[in-house]
Amino acid sequence: MLSFAYMKRVLSILASFIFFISMILVQSCNDVCSCKQVPCPGYNNINFDEWFPYDSAQQIIYTDSLALHSDTATILGVSTRAPYDAKKGCNSANNGCSSNKYIYSNFLSFSYNSSSDWNGALIDSTYSVNVHDFSAQAKILKTTGFDSLNMPSAFYSEIKLNGKAYHNVQVITRTDTIKINEGVYKIFIQKITGLLAYQYYPSHTLLVKK
Repeated sequence: MLSFAYMKRVLSILASFIFFISMILVQSCNDVCSCKQVPCPGYNNINFDEWFPYDSAQQIIYTDSLALHSDTATILGVSTRAPYDAKKGCNSANNGCSSNKYIYSNFLSFSYNSSSDWNGALIDSTYSVNVHDFSAQAKILKTTGFDSLNMPSAFYSEIKLNGKAYHNVQVITRTDTIKINEGVYKIFIQKITGLLAYQYYPSHTLLVKK
């Protein structure tokens, strides 16, 4: 016959087990039951659209002054984050809303990624431009181009490229040219145009959009 002390110990273990399972269920409920679905607006960055107004299947030709060298960029895709519902108020919830846009071709790409809190205030943003082996990142895009860049830049109200004058152009330059063996070291971007031109080092061959 089972003793009272033994039964008491069994019941105590059983109670502890039930309590443990209950805590798991409560935690699971906190992770699921308290979640709220909050609408996020998706991508909306008019300034980025104006600086880089590319469409899928668009072709852009770049050539030097003598038409001896040329490159044709074909836009392979443009993707933006659509409006969506995010989780709020539980352990697996999002911290806020995110937004992005990607433009990519056979040798150049442009991207924007951002995160904001539930009130729409920007938390962080990142811009990226890639042209062949050239890659630049920035935190801000203003009317004068990128700011908080990972490399030097300058803005020109007027600049001549292959004998032609262009207005309101930002020039971004790599400083580690010692590592380059005939590669892109300088890019020229312009609002409404996007990538206006790019230059190689050490040949200094300059290809400008036709």
